[in-house]
Parts: sequence; C-alpha cells; structure tokens
Amino acid sequence: MKMYATVARRLTQFAQLMEDLKTGRTPALCVGLSAIHKAHFIAAAAEELGKPILVVTQDETAAARLVSDVNAMLEEEAAVLFPYREFAYRQMEGVSTEYEQARLGVLSRLAAGEAKVVAASIQGVMSRTIPKKVLLENTFAVGPEQSVPMEELVARLLKSGYVRRPQVDGVSQFSVRGGILDVFPPKEANPVRIEYWGDDIDTMSYFELDSQRRTDPVDRLEIAPANEVVFGEGELSRKLAAFCEKLGSKKVFAAAREVLQKDLDRLSSGVELDSQDKYFPLAYDTFDTVADYFEDAPVFLSERSEMRESARGLFWQYSEDLKALFDEGQLCKGLDSYLLSPEQAEARLMKHRTVMLDTFARAGSGEGLKDLVNISPLQSSGWNGDLKLLQSDLLPLLEEGYCCAVLAGTAKAAANLAADLSKMGLPASYVKDLKTIQYRKVLVLAGTLSAGFEYPQIKFSLTTTGKAVSAPASRPKKRKGEEIKSLSDLTVGDYVVHVSHGIGIFDGIH
Repeated sequence: MKMYATVARRLTQFAQLMEDLKTGRTPALCVGLSAIHKAHFIAAAAEELGKPILVVTQDETAAARLVSDVNAMLEEEAAVLFPYREFAYRQMEGVSTEYEQARLGVLSRLAAGEAKVVAASIQGVMSRTIPKKVLLENTFAVGPEQSVPMEELVARLLKSGYVRRPQVDGVSQFSVRGGILDVFPPKEANPVRIEYWGDDIDTMSYFELDSQRRTDPVDRLEIAPANEVVFGEGELSRKLAAFCEKLGSKKVFAAAREVLQKDLDRLSSGVELDSQDKYFPLAYDTFDTVADYFEDAPVFLSERSEMRESARGLFWQYSEDLKALFDEGQLCKGLDSYLLSPEQAEARLMKHRTVMLDTFARAGSGEGLKDLVNISPLQSSGWNGDLKLLQSDLLPLLEEGYCCAVLAGTAKAAANLAADLSKMGLPASYVKDLKTIQYRKVLVLAGTLSAGFEYPQIKFSLTTTGKAVSAPASRPKKRKGEEIKSLSDLTVGDYVVHVSHGIGIFDGIH
C-alpha cells in the first residue's frame, strides 16, 4: 500500500534518514519511535531505497511483530523473520529441524533477491550459518520438459540433506510413487509435485499437504540445501579423521577423541549422524552469519542498549555450555566457534550503513554518530468497534485539520464503516489506497496493524481495528516430578525425562 510511503515522505525526519543512508552519513540515530513507528519507517524505507534491509531487534518477539506490521503495510510477504536456533552438539534421536529449515528458507529468498526486509533478533545475527557461496553452489533448478532422470534427482536430494518419506508431510522431505516425485524445499510455502514422462519432467505443480490436491502450476523450481551444514560425499569422514589426528595423544583431548572416534565409526559404517551442527567449524573456512548475505545494504538496529544486554546474556550462557561440553568431550579446541561475541556481532553490523531506532535517548548512545534525528509521534491502541467512541476520537482531529485514516480489517468492513461514519455526519469515504494526504477527511481502508499512530507535525492520524488475540488456554497444574536417586527406583513402563532425549518410557537396561 502506497499510503505508508506517502505519509513517510512528508516527514522531514524520514527524509533526513534516507539522505543519510544514500550518502553514507552513518551511523545515524533516530530517537522517539515506538514499535509501530519503527515498522512504518522500515516499510517506507524498503519502498524508497529499493534494496534488501536487515532489521535487528532485541529479541525474537519484537522481530516477529515488526514482520507482521511491515507485511500489513506493504500488502505482500516482503518481510520475513530469520529465527535463532540452538545447535545440537550431542547425538540424539528426533532432532527438530523446524527452525533450521525456516532459516534456510529466508537465506534462499535473500540469495534470490526475493526478500525486501529481513528481521532477526540479535541472537539470530550472532549464530553461524551456511555461507552464501556454498548455498548458491548447492542450489539447483528444475523445470518442465527438462531431462533429469528421477534417479539423478533423488541422489541430489539425498546429498542436499532431504529425507525420503512414504508421503511428504513437512519441509525438507521428498517421496517417490511411480513416476511422481513430491518435494518440499525450505524456500517454498507449499510442496511441489513433479510428474515424469520417461526421464523427462512433464509437469510441476504445487499441492496441498492435507488433501494432496494439486493447485498452481510451477514453471521453475529452485531446490536449496536442507541443512546449514553441507559436506560433499565422504568429506565429513575425511575431515573428521584429519581433525582426530591433529589432536594427537595429549591427555587433555582423551574424552574428545573417544566421542569423535565414535562419530567416525558411525560414518565409516554408513550410518548418518543425527546432527552435524557440531561440525560447523570443519565444514567451512569462514564464519558467516545472516548479516553476510547483505552487501552494501542498510541495517536498522532497534533498541541498541537492549540488544547489547540480550547479546551479553546469550553469550554468557553459550560460554557456560561450552565448558560443560568440553568436560564431556563433546567439543574441544577447534570445535568451539558457533556464536559471535557481542562485540564481534556489533562490529559486523556497523560495517554496513546503519540507522539506530530508539524509543528513548540513553546516556552514551551518541558515541560515534554522524547524525542525530529527533521525532515526537504518538501511538494509539486499536479501535474496539464502538462507533460512538471512534466518532469522539475523530472529531477533534478533524477540527484541527487532520487527515484521518482508519483501518477497518476487510474491504467489505471498510466500505460499511465509511457508510456508517457518513450517516453520523463525518466526511468519510472508502478508498483502496491513499496516494495523497487529504486534510479534514476520514479515509477508511482495508487492513489492520498492531497499533495506530499519529504524526502531529504533518497532521496525519491512523486508527486501526484491534488485532484479534486469542486468550491462552489455562494449563493444568503439574506436580513436580520425582527425582530418581537409583536405577532400582525404576520399573519397566515408567515415564521418565532423559537429560538429552526428553520424555520417554523406561524399557530396562540393555
């Protein structure tokens, strides 16, 4: 929707920040923006600059909320969330790859130039990921009428980390039934059905997981790796054997040698490791994060002080975990680089053209700045549907000569609300978009945001219907589990919680 860019361009502070980014007069600091105003500035900046934008927040909740508001403003899935995930350093059954697949989907969209805004918590920016060069080298495309034998495609999918299933029911899976191959790449919102005619691909189309019904046709499908850690055939075994040899016979590495040798024996026996996260340092020579996918791109930092606190807390916990893993022999020197330190992460971000967005000015926040921008907008809570209350809010603004925009949810609801407000004597009309600001008017549009906002300096106000938030279900109270002091306390069939594997049923000692 062009309305948000139209409004932002009327603000001298927004124009100043855009000029700073275009001329390289950064880092710059903008003080006075709440969460909804930050989303507005970022959505407008994505339209104005025409380049991918990285937004870093203090936590993932703030990043997810920003993605939701930016997408509502741009009316497309232009903003995506790059999540943080914890790495699995121990061998365990059933390692969840949900967050890893989500990260790969974002990185694939970034590499293909399909994402306008990527929001990540500082934790997500600190964590290591697959280098862009490796991602592109291991991404391949298929299309109709292309000659790709099914056996060859299956081999490439297995090499890229995809899991074969009788029926696809999740991301990074594929299945084969006769001349049909179903695959669900991380980048796609739905799985794709590939139908063969001999060794040639005949047709490709999306399909629904629940009903298995085909939907839209696909002209070209890019298939990216299913794991962030990618090794060539036999590469992990060779690198792991060389690493074990480097450890030598020093006593300090005895526990690590034993654990690593077990992994090497599994690989030699043809058994895949449940998780390869611990071998990130062996896979790549460079330490890459999501920030390295942005070249000459603007970076927005939300609440820098809180970001620093979150980064310090995460890195402290990570350091403590490393000590325990070193004691167990799960990790050792050379297998210990998975997160950037807070200082390293900030240094990488500051290499870009950076704008810091803070709600309040803080002591020391002006160090090294090239520009400082102050703004005093207002934020309003969502409208609850009471027409009388809305009328009482809009009348004083209209008397002051404001342009009042109201988001009413659906297009039908917006048309009905405009008619109701007109009957109440307000100069209201339903519009699909706001290309120019019309003062002393109430303009009702479709859509909804997490909050409304007002810019007194340009006399513009936006009111939004409140987003429906379901009340969390009340959880039954749980009694504290009984701590096991001896194996004799257990009988076959008891439910237990294992330190590594989670909830299970005790089946005896084997």
